[in-house]
Amino acid sequence: TDDIKLYEKIDACFVGKLSANTESIMKRMTEAHIFLLSHLKPQGTKNIITYCDNHIESENPTLRHLYKRIFELADILVFPSKSLYKIARKYIPSTSKTMVIHDHCQVRQNFNFCLALTNNERWKLIWFGSKRNLNYLLNAHDRLISSSILKSQEHELTIVASKDSIQQLSKIFEKKIKLTPNWSCRLVSWDPMNQPEQLENELKRAHISLIPSDPYDNKKAGVSHNRLVDSIRGGCIAIASPLDSYKDLKKICLLGNDFPLLLKYATDNYHRL
Repeated sequence: TDDIKLYEKIDACFVGKLSANTESIMKRMTEAHIFLLSHLKPQGTKNIITYCDNHIESENPTLRHLYKRIFELADILVFPSKSLYKIARKYIPSTSKTMVIHDHCQVRQNFNFCLALTNNERWKLIWFGSKRNLNYLLNAHDRLISSSILKSQEHELTIVASKDSIQQLSKIFEKKIKLTPNWSCRLVSWDPMNQPEQLENELKRAHISLIPSDPYDNKKAGVSHNRLVDSIRGGCIAIASPLDSYKDLKKICLLGNDFPLLLKYATDNYHRL
């Protein structure tokens, strides 16, 4: 508080995506942000909030409290999709301005789709994302490897994720792959110093991108289109769960909950798609 005068002449304060690994860190982060925004607003600073995930309806009371207070202190709220704006609209103060700004495209456009399979080649699949989405991947993978309609196909799944996620997954997939000889797995650590080149190269070598989620999970309501857009621009056929925001792009991807059926359809109709 002795140094708060450092912030007295700030014109705008931008608040990005907030997350923490433990409840204690979350509480400290909540106190710090609410304190700072509460001080800046009376000084004439414009508080500009990017709202990327539906945290205001989170099951976590600390996270829910944080975003309810941030909404109250916001001058401008920025949403990545119309779907998320509609969900959060009831919490927006009448004094706040709102706008929808879609995420920028991370990867360059590449429509040189992966070539046809040779006799000994496997279908190359890719998943990329954050640690909090790993449970959706693992659930989808369980359904894929146990599906009878995929038994005659050979698959290679590439997973691009953070280093700690890869360490966690290596133990899980070591056991899984032994039981499923028609599936193999490549684990690739996300390199933050080599983006977007790394992601572009991984998408370029893949045939199909998998984006499983849960349309009934409040945390995923109104998510941005970024992973879906990056997959398509990267030259992959995208198979994704039918999230409301993804439905904006339903004509250029495969949406549904039955990933084994969608994957079989995608491989059977690959060249036409």
